[in-house]
Amino acid sequence: MKVTEPGGTTVRIGRRWLPWRPRFREPDESLGSTMDASDGFLVGVLIIVAIIVVVVLGEWILAVLLLPLALADRFLLRRPWTVDVVRGRELVASHQAADWASSRELKEELAAQAARGDLLPEQ
Repeated sequence: MKVTEPGGTTVRIGRRWLPWRPRFREPDESLGSTMDASDGFLVGVLIIVAIIVVVVLGEWILAVLLLPLALADRFLLRRPWTVDVVRGRELVASHQAADWASSRELKEELAAQAARGDLLPEQ
């Protein structure tokens, strides 16, 4: 759920589906700097693309593979849901909710606080 604060900053409020929060990584600009002109252009491009995919998407691919286990953990073992508040790419607050319904209510409450401008950065 996206909410705009009174100052114009966009805040994202959502449930954390996995036990960890996947990080956003920027591709490394220096990956292609070690190639020399004698290397084939196509081979070089494929190597760079493969490295970028592994670096940038590696954790996301792992997350997709582990998602069924995380969901079973949440629903069958009744583990608490974590609701994160994120400004840009910075985690501002993290709150625990006992179940799915209470996490929905918590998201709505945090969104209302953010819209009013009195969202407290508690963790």
